[in-house]
Amino acid sequence: MSAEPTDSHAKDAARHRELARLRDEAIARLEGDPAVQEWLAQFQDGDSFLTYYAERRADYLTYGPDWQRHFERQARADAAAGLDRLWQIQQRKLFRAQCQWRAEELMLPAKWVEVSRDFDIWGERIHECPFLDPITPEEVEQYAAYLHSDECEDTDPDVMPVLIWQFYAKYRIWREAEERGDDPVEAVLGPKPADVPDFLHYGTLSVWRYPEWYIWADDHLPEPNWLYLPDRRGAKEAYYEQLASQQADQAPKPAMDRVATAPQAPPPPPPV
Repeated sequence: MSAEPTDSHAKDAARHRELARLRDEAIARLEGDPAVQEWLAQFQDGDSFLTYYAERRADYLTYGPDWQRHFERQARADAAAGLDRLWQIQQRKLFRAQCQWRAEELMLPAKWVEVSRDFDIWGERIHECPFLDPITPEEVEQYAAYLHSDECEDTDPDVMPVLIWQFYAKYRIWREAEERGDDPVEAVLGPKPADVPDFLHYGTLSVWRYPEWYIWADDHLPEPNWLYLPDRRGAKEAYYEQLASQQADQAPKPAMDRVATAPQAPPPPPPV
C-alpha cells in the first residue's frame, strides 16, 4: 500500500516543477537571442554552458530565500559565539580580581563581594559584573592571538568547552601539579578506577580543568600568574566555617537526639 502524500511531498513536487519551468524558460529565451548565440559560438561546449547557467539560475531563484535564511541564522550564531568569546576576556579579569581579593591586595565593596563564593556568582553573571573595566582593543588583540595559538583547543568540536571560569580551588591544584611535574588531570580528578569508563572519569574536565585561555595568558602576557598569590581570605573562611560547624555540633539538641561527646577544641587560627 503506497503512503499518502504529505504537505512536504507536495511542496517538494511544486519546487521541482518551478525549477523545470524556470530552466526551460531561460534556455528558450537565450537560444532565441542572436547576440547570445553569436557569443556562445566561439566555445565548443556553449550549449552545455547555457544549460548549466539556466539550471543554476533556476536553483538560486527557487531556493535563494532558504539559503538567505540559512546564512542569516549562521551569522547570528557566529555573532553569539563571538560575544561568548569576548566575555572570556572578562572572566579572566574577574579571576584576577578573585586572586587579588583572596590575597587581600584588592578591596571590593561588600555589596558586590562578601565571601569567595560571590566570585562564582559573578562568573555566572559575567555580563552584569559592575567592577570590571570595559574590554579594550589591546585585550581583543591578545585574545585573538590566543585563538590562533596551539594552546587554544576548545575551538575543536571534539573538545568540551570550559563551563566554569572561577573554580579557584581546582585551578590551584591543577597549576601546582603542573609546577611539580605531576599529571594535573590525576591531581584534580584522582586516579581513574578500573571499572569506570574513560568518558565518565574524564568528562568532568570541562568543569575542573584550568582554562587554556588562562594558561596562554599566564605564559605570554607580562602580568604575573595570579594563582601564586597567597589565599589569605580563603584560609580565614575555612577557619570560621570549621568553627561554625563545631559550634553547631555542640549546640544543645533535643534529648532524643543527644549523644554524649567530649567538647572539641577550636580550630587553629587562620594565618595572618
